[in-house]
Amino acid sequence: MMRKAAQIGLFALSMGCATMCLETGAWAHGGKPIEEDICGRRLQDGFIHVSLYQPQVDDKTEYCASIPATGAAIMVVDLVDYALRFKPVSVKVLDLTAEGEQKLVFSLPARVHPQGVIQANLRFEKAGKYLAVISREDVDHASGQMYLSVAGGETDFFKKNPMFMVIFAIAAVAIFGGLRRIWRGARGA
Repeated sequence: MMRKAAQIGLFALSMGCATMCLETGAWAHGGKPIEEDICGRRLQDGFIHVSLYQPQVDDKTEYCASIPATGAAIMVVDLVDYALRFKPVSVKVLDLTAEGEQKLVFSLPARVHPQGVIQANLRFEKAGKYLAVISREDVDHASGQMYLSVAGGETDFFKKNPMFMVIFAIAAVAIFGGLRRIWRGARGA
């Protein structure tokens, strides 16, 4: 029985490691509708998807609200709903300073984006919290906001890969159960 628990724990642990190593681009939306996408935002009557990239750190990883390092970053805003392509949309990124102030880091004036993609080349000079504001300029109070963490140690991994948490929990229970049986066996002998 103890051997079986150890085998289950080892299997669950190896599945967790395999999950971490998978290319998770297809899971970027979590396989869910855009309304439930952690990188998605409602912009008045439409949806947008915000992605951040740092090719100098990892040329394949898409980040959502947390990027690992300061320096250059590329923000891509997908105007998911076709109608948004023909509305004036602006992008601003603000540094949320420790003093509670907001300092403008990047600004792209409002314009129409018929291809449905907005690309912003950003430069984050320091670690900290930032705010991305994507606004429709033809409607008052129509903006999608996303708080960003730069080099803050936070990660989107567990949000993008919730199955890893389940596998990790199963592995921990199985390993703990096996160790408990070993300890009881050693005590009883």
